[in-house]
Amino acid sequence: RKKEKNMNAKHIATILHSMAALRMTHAHQRDLRRGLIDRFFLLIDGANGQSIGNMLWACGKLEPDYPDQTSLEEVVKRLLAVSSSCNSQNFSNTIWALGTMNQRLDDHTLELLLVSYTCKVHESVPQGMSNVLWAMARLDYSPQSDIFDRIVSELMSRPEREIKAQDLANATWSLGRLQCKIEEENLEKLIMSSVETIDTFNQQELSLTLWGLARLDYRLDNALYSKVLDA
Repeated sequence: RKKEKNMNAKHIATILHSMAALRMTHAHQRDLRRGLIDRFFLLIDGANGQSIGNMLWACGKLEPDYPDQTSLEEVVKRLLAVSSSCNSQNFSNTIWALGTMNQRLDDHTLELLLVSYTCKVHESVPQGMSNVLWAMARLDYSPQSDIFDRIVSELMSRPEREIKAQDLANATWSLGRLQCKIEEENLEKLIMSSVETIDTFNQQELSLTLWGLARLDYRLDNALYSKVLDA
């Protein structure tokens, strides 16, 4: 704390990220956490995409009700300003944090964030893709363009060994909650991949998947339906 005034945005983001990774969520550390977050916002003009993504990811883990929406809008504006130097994780961490904190920014800003992420979705890991879909569903935001189609298409292009049950369940739940219309081929791949690996799903993942299918009004044939019921 004594050296805080000499730290730049990267230093503070790194400290917050480490605190989140170590689950330093104790009540007596709240003043320290919030002080670091406030200090980061004072230095926002010097922050790069990685620092912003790491800081917001930490906020989602440590302080889901802090900072306020006005401050979040400022930091997202900075992220978009340096978007050309950002990677997909910087965007996916930011979008996930907004969903976790249940902070819906204006539609134009959310659309810009999604477009920026989708332009680099080929770099993203499956968890990043499912996190983005989950966050948009939690924020009750459905893009006007084919963004979700592109994300699901990229997700299903990955080797099966890279995609976890949680990624599939989150994707299905998100599409169901928003009742998104995506290309039939992409939806079919997502559902078939889920059914084929349904034995690996835990109770929550199974529940999310079934709820999503019901909301999408997707009808499984008898054989597939029996396999899901057996799980």
